[in-house]
Amino acid sequence: MLKDKPFYLEVIALLREKRFFDNEIWNFAILHKDIQAIRELAHSTYTASEKLEPAVFEYFPYYSTRTHQFANETKSTIRNVQFKNSYLDFLLASVISV
Repeated sequence: MLKDKPFYLEVIALLREKRFFDNEIWNFAILHKDIQAIRELAHSTYTASEKLEPAVFEYFPYYSTRTHQFANETKSTIRNVQFKNSYLDFLLASVISV
C-alpha cells in the first residue's frame, strides 16, 4: 500500500500531524524521492544510533598500578584487547599532538 505515492503522502502527513515516527514507513521516502522525509529518516537514524555517538574513555592517570599490573614499561597485562588498543591509540595521539 505504501508503494502507492498518494497513499504514502497521506500516511506521512497524518503521522507528522500526530508527531509519530515509524522507521519502516519513512523508508518508503527513498522509493518516492520524498526529500523532506529522507532528511527526517536520516536525522532519526543519526540520533537513535549509539554507534554514531563518540565513545568517552577516561585515561587519567596514564599509568595506574592499581588498575593494571605492569610487568615492565614495554609489556602490559591489560587483558581487554579493545581497551588496550584504544588506550595505545590515545597515547600515540597524545604524543603526536605535543
